[in-house]
Amino acid sequence: MNTRLRSLFGWLKKGVLPFALAALAIASTPARGASPNVLILYDSGTGTTNASVGWIGNLDAKFLANLLGHFDLNYTIEPVENYQSGQISGAYATFYLGTIYGNPLPAAFTNDVLAATNTVCWFRYNLWQVSGTAFSPQPLDSKIGFRFLGLDSSGFTNVLYKNIMLLKNPADPEIGVAGIINPNLATAVATAWETNADLTTTNVPYITHGSNFWFVADDPFEYMGEQDRYLAFCDVLHDILGINAPEGHLAIIRLEDVTMEVYATNDLTSCVDFLHTNNVPFCMATIPYYTDPLGYYNSGIPESHRISDSTDSDSVDMLHALEHATNSGGQILIHGYTHQYDSTPNPYTGVSADDFEFWRETLLTNNGIVEIGTNQPLAEDSTAWCYSRI
Repeated sequence: MNTRLRSLFGWLKKGVLPFALAALAIASTPARGASPNVLILYDSGTGTTNASVGWIGNLDAKFLANLLGHFDLNYTIEPVENYQSGQISGAYATFYLGTIYGNPLPAAFTNDVLAATNTVCWFRYNLWQVSGTAFSPQPLDSKIGFRFLGLDSSGFTNVLYKNIMLLKNPADPEIGVAGIINPNLATAVATAWETNADLTTTNVPYITHGSNFWFVADDPFEYMGEQDRYLAFCDVLHDILGINAPEGHLAIIRLEDVTMEVYATNDLTSCVDFLHTNNVPFCMATIPYYTDPLGYYNSGIPESHRISDSTDSDSVDMLHALEHATNSGGQILIHGYTHQYDSTPNPYTGVSADDFEFWRETLLTNNGIVEIGTNQPLAEDSTAWCYSRI
């Protein structure tokens, strides 16, 4: 297990991410033969005023399902509101993503959690619906050796795991605090830390394990980063599932914003030759149509180039470079059509690779620092419009 974590951090020190931060559109139950099935439940808020944020749990469930691809497991994703009695006992393991505070949980679900003998992993909210408090203990507490004590938003910004201090985004400081009542049954696998005003530190359990039950004090799929507490959960997932999967050190090498105005063809070819010589597979995020509609980089004169333009020498050179790259093991990914919106800066220059293509960005000034504001849909946003760009 220590080797697993060292492997993760080895990739990070090399500047390579060992995981994908974007959730893929995953089917509810992939076909993988007779492999054991994992049940992933999330808060949809169906029938409550919170239904509009149910997509968060759905998305985070897909993040979790992505991680299960490391193991030979099937999975089913469904709203906890749809839970039917007996599903937990029929699953290899059950994960519940409590992403809506106070979401009413079905009695069939809470009863099965209390009776479960196979693995249950609970994230963030609503543990109080099956666990007691300091003043009102519940049967689950004596079984697992810990109980829910409350929520704390005072400022936990780190998670300590295997003597490595990971980050927790300050935008999400909240922790669900678990109190260990029987250290012979329960252990804090990872701890959350905050620095107090007097520079002393406070820590509480972050991932707590007792008997067949695991509690993760927040949602590690939100506010992820390269040195994030998400890495601790990735590693602990092996122990939650009881599967020590073989190590695999896979990463994606992606050459970004490939177009003739961003990459000199000689530079692209040099990168390709280096990667090919070292037997490193790679892909190229390619922009097929470069445009500078305001002439931002061309003395005020608008210019545009399609890579497919056989009459333009720069386009021909880039085509040859891309052909050489694919012959050298590279793969071309489409990186938008223009990687910018139109002749309106969005939010910077209006130029390909500078701006955003599929949503509207604004710039805000915060204490004298210019930063990106909230993204919004484009006025003409629609499925048909997106298809037209692609």
